[in-house]
Amino acid sequence: MRGFIYLIEIAVAAIIMTLVLSVFLSVKVKQDWQKADLVEYGNNILSNIKNKQNYFLDILNENLTEIDFSKPENVNYGLEIDGSPKSKITVGCVDYCDYIQNILTPVYVNGREIIFTVAQFDIANEIPNYIDAIVFVNYTDYTAQKTKIKDFIARGGAVIGINATLVNNANFNDIFGLVVT
Repeated sequence: MRGFIYLIEIAVAAIIMTLVLSVFLSVKVKQDWQKADLVEYGNNILSNIKNKQNYFLDILNENLTEIDFSKPENVNYGLEIDGSPKSKITVGCVDYCDYIQNILTPVYVNGREIIFTVAQFDIANEIPNYIDAIVFVNYTDYTAQKTKIKDFIARGGAVIGINATLVNNANFNDIFGLVVT
C-alpha cells in the first residue's frame, strides 16, 4: 500500500510540475494590436533612440539593430526619412564619366559620409532603376530623350546638366522648367 501511495504522490507532483512549467514556459504574444499600442511602442523606441549618442546617424546609415532589439517580435515597421540623402548615391552618365567621377568625391555632411558611384549607361535604352541621379556633360540630344528624362525626374531622380555652350534648346528648357527672357 505504501508503494501505491508513493506512486500517486509522484504522479500528482509530476502533474503539478507540468502545469507550473507550462505557465512559466508559455510565451504570451499579443495578436490584435490597437493603434494606441503601436504608437506607444513607437514612442518608446524613439525616446530610447534619442538617449543614445549618434544613433540617428546609425539609422541614416541603415543600421537598425537598436530598433529591432526594442520592438516586439510580431511587430513589423517601415521607416522613411525625408530630406536626407542616401549614404551611397549612384550617379548615371552617358558621356564624360571620368570627369564626373573626379568631381563627385566622397563628402561629409553633418558627420556622415556620402559616397558617389558613377555608372555609365546607354540612354537610348531605359534609365536603370538603381540610378539615383544623372549628370549630362555637354549633352545635346535632349530632344530625343525628353520623355525618358522627364519620367526619371517624376519618379524622384535628380538630373544635372553641365553645358559649355549657351545654345537655346527648347526641350532642355522645358525639361528643367527654364524660361529664356
